[in-house]
Amino acid sequence: MNYVKGILSGFAAIVIPQIACVFCLPSKYIPPNSTGGGTTATDLSGFLKIYLHSPAFWVISAFLFWVFFMASRSNTFVRVCFFWIPTVTVSALTVTVAGLYTYFWMRFFR
Repeated sequence: MNYVKGILSGFAAIVIPQIACVFCLPSKYIPPNSTGGGTTATDLSGFLKIYLHSPAFWVISAFLFWVFFMASRSNTFVRVCFFWIPTVTVSALTVTVAGLYTYFWMRFFR
């Protein structure tokens, strides 16, 4: 069970700052695409890579991992509020969005 808690903590600690960076940073930080403008709807790779190279992203991720991992070893109320609810919610939403994206891609673009 400790491995599952560590994996959930790590996954949520990386996904939460990624989503926060996408919605909070101004558009001037968006890398240009091949035509010189911003990213297109299908070019998310460059859009998401810019945050993975940011030191602030990794500092926030390390802090969130520490918070989730310590909360997973705490008493029941803290464990439920600060570990199980955030990590399972983020994991479920991420898997759901990835599944829907895959389904629509296979259904309409194949």
